[in-house]
Amino acid sequence: MMDTGPAGPLPPPQILEGYEQACPGSAKRIIELTEIQSAHRRLMEERALEAQVEGMRRQFQEARLGQILAVAVTLLALGSGTFIVLHGQPWPGALLGIVGLGGIFSAFLGGRDRDESPTPEAPAKKRAPKRKPKVAREK
Repeated sequence: MMDTGPAGPLPPPQILEGYEQACPGSAKRIIELTEIQSAHRRLMEERALEAQVEGMRRQFQEARLGQILAVAVTLLALGSGTFIVLHGQPWPGALLGIVGLGGIFSAFLGGRDRDESPTPEAPAKKRAPKRKPKVAREK
């Protein structure tokens, strides 16, 4: 014997016939409600997808802005360091130039791992729970 359970959002035809016999017009109403619910579900899925795409677009724009600002700060530090060196202060100028380059190198060497956000496909990494600070006891 085969299972004739519902394969979709509608009940099997035998059950719809039972509803129609018990209350004329109810089968049509059930079908209409199912169509309305399906249209609503598709609309919600479409909106969720649009929101996800917009979030990715904004994330890309923020990353691009961060890169541009990092280059600007580095160039400013290098330019200032060069200016200071040319005006007779080699150690402070070199230090400023090295600090400017150090920021860029640390960003590249630090990688992108620490800034990744979880996606529905990849669950978030589990973090250790935060400890409460110890309170000094009075004697």
